[in-house]
Amino acid sequence: MKESSNGVPARNDIQNQLKILTERKAYTVEGKVSIADLEKAHSFFGKIESTETGL
Repeated sequence: MKESSNGVPARNDIQNQLKILTERKAYTVEGKVSIADLEKAHSFFGKIESTETGL
């Protein structure tokens, strides 16, 4: 995953990785954890963006 200049992955990169993982037919335990983490990160970015646009 590509990181921005501050060391945090971009929201689009998180979304793309999440799409790749959820398209798989079989999930490992590690895959399920990765999906959950990516969903949390994606949600977090959404909250940040909505806060920034509301200012």
